[in-house]
Amino acid sequence: MTHDQLCHDLAHTKETIFINIPLGSAYQASYSGTRLPRADVVRVRPSYTQWCVDIFEVKQSRADFLSDIRTEKWKAYLPYCNRFYFAIESGIASKDDIPEEVGLLIRGKKGWHTAKGAKARDIDIDISMLFALIFFRQRQPYNYNHRQEMSQAWYGNKKRTDLLNRLFGHEVGNELASIKNRLKNL
Repeated sequence: MTHDQLCHDLAHTKETIFINIPLGSAYQASYSGTRLPRADVVRVRPSYTQWCVDIFEVKQSRADFLSDIRTEKWKAYLPYCNRFYFAIESGIASKDDIPEEVGLLIRGKKGWHTAKGAKARDIDIDISMLFALIFFRQRQPYNYNHRQEMSQAWYGNKKRTDLLNRLFGHEVGNELASIKNRLKNL
């Protein structure tokens, strides 16, 4: 699988997922001349009391994985998450290759499994990270695949409400489906 295929494959197994997210404020980074780390896959676990953000760094080859370990690039992600994982295909690395505080997900023939759990870190996620996730979600419907899905939901024969709910959340998706039904009855 390619890197992007692994990211999308992993994203389909988790909920509340974001792919290829800049971590922090792009405005602040451009103003200060710094480069933001980009997370391959981010998962936010819903909670009314505290955000729980997991970051998955997808590695397609052993050389790429070892480069991140050697340069400690993975440490740049820690301020933005409660848990950090490497996500790899089977055979690229083992639990023994993984730093103590990092988790490991392996993609085998039957799908993804957790080979090593990441240690939970009790930190407050920076507000710029949360804004980055919100802004990403706001831009997401303009992505080609989502435009195509929206078109299918609006004009096609798919389960309209289910697709709109997945794209926009239940409240907005139900309202959009309701509008379509009201227009149809005019």
